[in-house]
Amino acid sequence: IENSYIHDISGNGITVGDVYGHHGYQSWWRVDNTTIRNNYITRVGLDIFDSTAILATYTNGTVIDHNEVCYVPYSGVSTGWGWEDNSEAVDYECGNLVVSNNLIHNVMKTNRDGGNFYNLGHQTNGKLFGNYIYNSWDYGNTYENGYYLDMGSAFFEVYNNVAGANLGYWSHQWTASIRENYWHD
Repeated sequence: IENSYIHDISGNGITVGDVYGHHGYQSWWRVDNTTIRNNYITRVGLDIFDSTAILATYTNGTVIDHNEVCYVPYSGVSTGWGWEDNSEAVDYECGNLVVSNNLIHNVMKTNRDGGNFYNLGHQTNGKLFGNYIYNSWDYGNTYENGYYLDMGSAFFEVYNNVAGANLGYWSHQWTASIRENYWHD
């Protein structure tokens, strides 16, 4: 999905994969080798307020690169799935995610407990780099986060990113299931 202008959408801007519930991962759910590049995605989730601009769940080899995402009711880019440790997703080789060189701003305009970038679960060999984020609306909740690796997030390399103004936290890691992530530069 490249060079698109996606706007004024009732739900998610781009969805790769599906959620099918959050427990009992099945290998046929995985989507392989998808590229989302050079898109402008704005004003999504006009009717469904838990929508994201880009959602990629249970994937392997997904690249999300050089997109601008703005004016979203929930998270800008959301990846992974499953609230538990999510080790079964690792067994089916979910990972090799690259989220790079994106501009993500003015998100979390309606909902809370998300972020400009949000991940849930393992992403073996996941890379998050070169992104610039700012303006995640807080409304006094302090649950809006810039780079949010949530429950079960593991095996990410996070580097060379910028967190600008108006973020509840630039990063939020709050439980022991968030582990073995390497943050640098």
